[in-house]
Amino acid sequence: MIPGFQDLATGAFQSGLAQLDADPEWHDDRLNLEGPFRLSFPGAKGWGEELLVASLLKRHADASRAAVQVVASEQVCSILKHDPAFLPQLGKSNKEGRSPLAILRHALMGKLLDERFVPLASPGAKASYGIERRPRVGIAWASVPEDHPISEKSVPVEKFLPVLTGIDADLISLQRQLPVADRNGLAKERGVRFLIGDEILDAKTGSDAEKLVAEVRELDYLVTISTTTTHIAAAMGIRVELIVAEREGQQWFWQAQARHGKCFYPTVRVHLGDGRKHDWWKRSLQSLRAALPSKKHELDGR
Repeated sequence: MIPGFQDLATGAFQSGLAQLDADPEWHDDRLNLEGPFRLSFPGAKGWGEELLVASLLKRHADASRAAVQVVASEQVCSILKHDPAFLPQLGKSNKEGRSPLAILRHALMGKLLDERFVPLASPGAKASYGIERRPRVGIAWASVPEDHPISEKSVPVEKFLPVLTGIDADLISLQRQLPVADRNGLAKERGVRFLIGDEILDAKTGSDAEKLVAEVRELDYLVTISTTTTHIAAAMGIRVELIVAEREGQQWFWQAQARHGKCFYPTVRVHLGDGRKHDWWKRSLQSLRAALPSKKHELDGR
């Protein structure tokens, strides 16, 4: 973990940004927001951070009324090609384009977050508009990279599901590696619907990413841990109740939003858990239980 992220998580933004700038992969001595920008974080495995950076740049593009050149992964290019605010090109090297450092500077130390949040455009249209239906709430509770959940990024399914009991909605699973995340099939017993398989949730291609985006767009709400799907929903203005541990440097942007007033995603409510404890999720679930809507009109926002 780059030391700069630890400072960003604690709100020491100037120090954190300076440490990032000292890293050759992050260094950027230009203060403007003229691209092309490389959206990916050096060393990041997923592409959720790319959507975070794209969402920040969308505010700038909307305010300046100028399209921004960006270099992104295949998955993110498949999304941004539908948004007139961007001129995306597929990145083939980590050295293409400027690093996201200037964007983070403007967000954490400047006025970028004062600009109006504008959801990213996305492929397809929401087919259910104007049709009466039960609300759809997406859920995910565990980060499972291989054969076991990551404890500091997962809530035991038997603790997570009871919190959802009062929700008047169809629960849609966005959970990867379900046989590992829910070995006893508790979600199926609860009536959770399984419409999306791991092939789409993994979204290793641009085509799969577009399919995942289309599924997320059909949701009214999301109750989840931090995943790429969270960034998709948040960047598109979908409401999210997010469960996340308060950890040193890890997922610093959620701590910056929850603890230090840096509102990257206005539709996300962060429920921070005590990252120093094994059962860190207890505090998160208490907060989540109090925040969840229980009636259809509350889910619909009416």
